[in-house]
Amino acid sequence: MPNIETNSSLFQKTTIANINLKNKIFRAATSETAASKFGDVTDKLIHFYEKIAFGKPGLIFTGHMYIEPSGQYAPFQLGITAKNDINKLRELVRTVRSSDVPIVAELSHCGSQSMIKNLKTKAPSVLQNIIYGVQPAEMTEDQIWDVINNFGLSAGIAMEAGFDGIHLHGGNGYLISQFSSPITNKREDKWGGSQENRDRFIVEVYKKVRKTIGYKIFLSARVGIEDSQSDGLSIQEGVERVKKLETLGLDTVEPTYNLMTTYKENIRPFAGITKFISLKSGIFLFDSFRLKSRPEGYYLKLLNELKNYGIKLPRILVGGVRSTDFMKEVLGKKNAEYFALSRPFIREPDLTEKIRTGKIDRVDCVSCNMCFKHEGYHISKCWRKDIISIVQHLVFSFYNKINN
Repeated sequence: MPNIETNSSLFQKTTIANINLKNKIFRAATSETAASKFGDVTDKLIHFYEKIAFGKPGLIFTGHMYIEPSGQYAPFQLGITAKNDINKLRELVRTVRSSDVPIVAELSHCGSQSMIKNLKTKAPSVLQNIIYGVQPAEMTEDQIWDVINNFGLSAGIAMEAGFDGIHLHGGNGYLISQFSSPITNKREDKWGGSQENRDRFIVEVYKKVRKTIGYKIFLSARVGIEDSQSDGLSIQEGVERVKKLETLGLDTVEPTYNLMTTYKENIRPFAGITKFISLKSGIFLFDSFRLKSRPEGYYLKLLNELKNYGIKLPRILVGGVRSTDFMKEVLGKKNAEYFALSRPFIREPDLTEKIRTGKIDRVDCVSCNMCFKHEGYHISKCWRKDIISIVQHLVFSFYNKINN
């Protein structure tokens, strides 16, 4: 089949910092549940990424890696600390780059948003986590600086391991988000109480990482622009925070929600499906027997806010991107420069190559979220591919308390 998409806008070559990109379709940072119980790279994790790299996305963001043990979000999450095996990290990088695909390490700290039992969590203020019910301890000044320094240490480890760049996880309810929101940050010291003080944590994390890796290395961030609660972080404050990071030298931004009341506000079910797809795939059976169309790209409004505010950073659209027609339309309107897809790569690791060779327009993934419900239990995979997997999923769901 001819490479009918090779010269399309999606496959134009671009460069950000030190990374040369062959296309604009990225694999979004996605939990893998494939590390060892101590957070080390395993052979199955390497194989997981090998399949994605073989399909040649423009760039791979790793799943979020914890920068210290108290920042671990889920069992079998990858860690990037001094205690983790750097040689296995190097092996992971070599495997991905053997397919001529850049790989960027996403660094994260869960704060109070953790699935780990008996973990002593910490956060800006003492406030029970709204999703997991975890009660954190309030961080001291010394603990805040320790975490900031650990972001820098982890960035240094990533550079030693050969990663092409760093992606900071500053959204979706984790520690950076908790410092950024007036809901979870009730502090009255220099780390809270005003917009400028709420800026401070992500700014100091950025400065520490940038100092570690230098100004020539790719450094991007997923940034929470707005809380899902109406009384939380406003879009205006979120956008101004991104502007501050742009001024400091951030290379690209991926805007998302900041705090959420449920994961479904970020990983929205059935994104981008039409009534026909709902009927054909049987999704309506899982959607309260409703035949309903849902729009693609549910974070597009956040990117538009950045554009309207005059932010010049390249923007990555994540969240419910499901067709090439939609991506080309967004590129044509200059609302985003790149696209990050998560669930579709779980269903189709070779997704980018399929698009390049003209085999697909719309991805197979229908955003049923079966894959996500196994986070922390089983390696990420599509459970809708065969009847046996579907039955296994239903049994698992019945016997286990899964994500809300």
